[in-house]
Amino acid sequence: MSLLNCIERIPECLDRIVDSYNDLKKSFNHYIGDKEINEIIFVASGSSMNASKVTRYFAENVCKLKVRCYYPNEFVHYLNEINHKALYIVVSQGGSTKLVYDALIKIQKHGCLNCSITEKLDSPIAKKADLSIEMGSVNEEYMYRTIGYSTTAVTCALIEMCLGEIHQEIENVDEILTDLKKAILNLNSIRQTTEQWYLQHKFSLMRRPKVILSGAECFYETSNEADIKLMEMVPLFTRSFELEELIHGPQNAFDDSTIYFLLSDNRKDDEKVRKIAEFLKKEIGFCAIVGNQKLDEKDLYFELNSQYFTYIEEITAFQVIAYYLAVDHGRDLSRGVNTSISNYIKKTL
Repeated sequence: MSLLNCIERIPECLDRIVDSYNDLKKSFNHYIGDKEINEIIFVASGSSMNASKVTRYFAENVCKLKVRCYYPNEFVHYLNEINHKALYIVVSQGGSTKLVYDALIKIQKHGCLNCSITEKLDSPIAKKADLSIEMGSVNEEYMYRTIGYSTTAVTCALIEMCLGEIHQEIENVDEILTDLKKAILNLNSIRQTTEQWYLQHKFSLMRRPKVILSGAECFYETSNEADIKLMEMVPLFTRSFELEELIHGPQNAFDDSTIYFLLSDNRKDDEKVRKIAEFLKKEIGFCAIVGNQKLDEKDLYFELNSQYFTYIEEITAFQVIAYYLAVDHGRDLSRGVNTSISNYIKKTL
C-alpha cells in the first residue's frame, strides 16, 4: 500500500458519495425543517479548510448561498459576531481537532444550527454535533490527505446543493450530479497523464527547491491545497497566489530556482494565464500551465470534463506530482516530519 494507491481510490470514494445524495438530502430536510438559513459558515483548517473554501463559488453562483470560512483559532478566540440564521459546518477528518471541537461548543452555546464532517461518526466532534456527516474517505491510511481533501470538497458541494434544493434555488440537480460524475470519470486519465509528464520533467522539478502556484477563482483555492501537499509531503518551500496578485509584489522574487505552476481551465482568465506563462518561460525559468491550455511541452495538458467541479479534476495532478517528488527525494510518507512538535503543543483532544 502506497499513498499513490490512495490517490487511485479517490474516484470510487467520490462515486459512493454522489450515489448517496438523496440520503444526504433527507438528513438535511429532517434537521433543518422550516428554519431559515441565509449563510453557510465553515470552520476548518489545513486541507479541510481548502476543501470547504474551494466550493464557495459553486455555492454562491449556483446554489445562491452565501459562504464564509474561518480557521478554528480565529473563530474561537478572535470573533464575537454570531449569525443565528447560519448553518455552521465544522470539518475535521480525524474528528478530534481540539480547536474545531471548541468552535463547535461555541456554536452550540449560541443555539445555532450545526453540522460536522468527519471520517468517522464515533469521533468526538461527530458525537458532539447536532448533525454528523461522514466525509467518505473511509479509512485513509496516510496523514497527508488526498482522499480526504477530495471527498470533503465533494461532500461540501453536495450539502450546498441540498440547501439550494430546500430553498428552491436550484432545479437542475440531476444535471449537476451528471456533471460531477464527468469530473470523477476523468480522474484516472489525469493521474496517468500527470505520471507521464512527471517522468519527462523529473530532473527540472527535482533540482529546484521552491514552488509558486497561482490560479483564479476556485483554482486559487486549488493552488492553496497544492501548496500544502508539496510543502508537507516533499517537503518544499511553497507559496500560492491569486492570479492577479501574482504579478504585483510577488514578481519581484521570481528567479530560476523556483518552479511555477499556473492553473488553467481555458475559460477563466485564460489570456492572463497565457501572458504570465510566456513571461515566466522566456524570462525566468521553469513554468508549467496545468489544465487544458498549452503553450509548449513543459505544460501539463489534460482535458477538463466538468463545468462546476473542475477543482476536483485539477487537484489530482498536484496530488500525483507531490507523491512522486516525495518518493524521489527519499521521503517515507508513512512517517511525519518534526513529530517532536507534539511535545510542545497539542492539536487534538
